[in-house]
Formats: sequence, structure tokens, C-alpha cells
Amino acid sequence: MKATEIVSEFFQREANQDIQGMGSLMSSDIVYEMPFGLQAGQIQGKEKLLQLLDQFIGKENGMYAAWEISNIRVYPVGDGKTELVFAEMESKGTVKQSGFAYAQSYVSLVQVSDGQICLWREYFNPIPLQHALASIDDHK
Repeated sequence: MKATEIVSEFFQREANQDIQGMGSLMSSDIVYEMPFGLQAGQIQGKEKLLQLLDQFIGKENGMYAAWEISNIRVYPVGDGKTELVFAEMESKGTVKQSGFAYAQSYVSLVQVSDGQICLWREYFNPIPLQHALASIDDHK
């Protein structure tokens, strides 16, 4: 599979809240970076990242009663020697505990090596996520 196909499949699995399916496309030493996240930083390793994803978007354990990813657009980057992919998408979700309507746009830079995602750098506006998390605190 080409890098663009792998990344398209990865985000489609996210849209379906298929955390384990996403994991099958990740290298064991994947690096996930959130340069503009609430606590900008990175997560290293598939298991840690899968735990984070399950906490936020997992069907059973996640914070959303409904989750949707749409308008997934994937573009190859560079000269074809380095498997880099640029992706854009939008999400909507409803927070289980509060009913808060979450909406977000994302831009990701993804690197694929040996058919697996080894770097996922995700850019998004942290304010909508901050409001979603605050809505949970308001309903405790």
C-alpha cells in the first residue's frame, strides 16, 4: 500500500473509532506530537498512544457519545523518497457527560516507514477541546 493509502485508511479507522485498527497501522515506536495541544508535547510508543486515543475517541471508554471525522483529504509530500503525507480533516463529537457539541479542524503531517505510521504530528486549535473538557468538569 502507498503511504497516502495507509494514511487514508488510518483516518478512516479513526472516523469509525476503531482504535485497534489504527494501532495495526502504527509502528511500535510511533511518535505522536501535538505542537499546539493543551499540553504541547509528544507521546512515544504505540501502547501509550492507543491508551490516549481510547480515552478520547474510543467507542466504549472515550469521552464522546458520538464521533465523526469528515472531509478527509490526503496529499503526498516531497520527492517520493521520504514517505510523508499531509492530511486535513474535520471532526464533530458529542461529549457523553455534558452533551457539549465539539467541532474541530485538523492538519496532520504523517510519516510512513516500512508500511507503518512512525510519526503523526497533529495541529489543531486547543480551545474547542478545552471547552469540551470543561463541560465535563461542569457536570461532575
